[in-house]
Amino acid sequence: MVQGKSSVASQLEERIKTLSKYGGAYVSIRDQLEFEKKQLSLIHSKYEEAKVDAENILQHKFIVNNAVPSEKEYYPVRWAIIFISTTGSLLLTLILLLILKK
Repeated sequence: MVQGKSSVASQLEERIKTLSKYGGAYVSIRDQLEFEKKQLSLIHSKYEEAKVDAENILQHKFIVNNAVPSEKEYYPVRWAIIFISTTGSLLLTLILLLILKK
């Protein structure tokens, strides 16, 4: 345009008109295509996982841990049981005696 070529200016104007007319639709379609490509790859990976799961034969029995007897057997603490039961019966007896005297 600096050199006075009007044909270049008219070509640029035509391109600008074309871009203004179809540019928004092109961008929209391009974005939709990218989104669908991502979706297709995600669906394809899920399909491959499902295919592998369907074709593999799974065992019916799973062993998590082998059974092993405990190293130290657990017994209740006798002295605690005797202390608690004796103290409880003594307190209950004292309460009953106080109630009977009143």
